[in-house]
Amino acid sequence: AYKRESFSWTGPVQFKWGRSLHQAKPELVQGTGAFATSDDSEQRTFRNEYLVPFVVLGVYGVANQNAAETTRATKEDLDQLAPALWLGTVNLITRSKIGHQPQFLMEIIYKQGFQGLIGSLDEKVTLTQKGKPLDIDEQLSLRSIRECELDITRIAKLIETKIDQIDSIYIRQSTDLSLK
Repeated sequence: AYKRESFSWTGPVQFKWGRSLHQAKPELVQGTGAFATSDDSEQRTFRNEYLVPFVVLGVYGVANQNAAETTRATKEDLDQLAPALWLGTVNLITRSKIGHQPQFLMEIIYKQGFQGLIGSLDEKVTLTQKGKPLDIDEQLSLRSIRECELDITRIAKLIETKIDQIDSIYIRQSTDLSLK
């Protein structure tokens, strides 16, 4: 008889669920579709779906050196992660991904053995307009990254407090993003 064994395996990188950095409201969009049938006729259907017209998502992840050893992830594997994150959704034309564009990527590489991560980076950034927080109506009406700026002041201050434990920081930023 075959004996099944269960196991738990934590990967070398964990990501927090992405969350919107501003209020957004889904809108009902109605559409139609036509499908070819076997008798060369057309079958039409209606569809309803909710779409968010525009949202800026904040996501962060942590590469765990202990889990990397267990899973045999190499430095070369991790070196490929940032470019994959930056380019991962560019030019996808699925309904759920069309228009996705990376805006800002910060990679903080800590010195070997450092355990005091900054963490919760998505909670330490805000969207502003001309240095002022966006009110609810401004948040709901956003339709472009050019209408706001990303304020990373809190992250910058935390980095300063841990600078002696940080090996390097890499930043990628889109040309459309205004950064404070």
